[in-house]
Amino acid sequence: MSTTAPAEEITPQIAAEVLHHYGHRDTHKPDAFYGLLVKLMAKADYANARSLANAFPTWAAAVDLARYSSTGTDTLAAIAAGTPRPSVAPNDYSPFADADPRYRHVFPTPVFFPDPIPGGLALAACLQLSVVPDESLQILDLDAPPIGLCSDCVDWIRTGTDRPSDKPYIECVGCETPTQHDGLCAVCRIEGHDRWKAGTRKTPQLTS
Repeated sequence: MSTTAPAEEITPQIAAEVLHHYGHRDTHKPDAFYGLLVKLMAKADYANARSLANAFPTWAAAVDLARYSSTGTDTLAAIAAGTPRPSVAPNDYSPFADADPRYRHVFPTPVFFPDPIPGGLALAACLQLSVVPDESLQILDLDAPPIGLCSDCVDWIRTGTDRPSDKPYIECVGCETPTQHDGLCAVCRIEGHDRWKAGTRKTPQLTS
């Protein structure tokens, strides 16, 4: 979700209090307000989760880790304990990318298809579009992935399966095809990115 804070901004206290909601009773119990906030975030659909994340991005990042990532509670436990973790920088910027810009995304390479082109826009393992980095990322320990790595991408690396997107389908403003890419389909985004890099197209203007 693009409105959450990067994982490295999650404080030990927030990590511990979110863990408490997910059954780790040896961690600090949140007060009534934040306890209710975590409960709401844990059950919210896409639209309501996005609204809550706009107001409480760091809490949303912690809940997203616990809710969607198979290693999320381990990451939160490490943060709560103050254990240092390596971190990775996010992918390069593109106005046509719809993947969370605060995180690093990885790209699957299907059999019989060419590798994603560095600098180009491609579908990441989280099913959102991001800029392909110049060098591939080496993840040595999937049980303790680097902070800043997209949790959905981590799940794909571990299981080889995608988590279905819960984004609503919206008609693409470019070609009128139904899309889950926030009003501009993957093909139009990739074409727009290529033209934007070549300096022949401005930043897209999308209606909310």
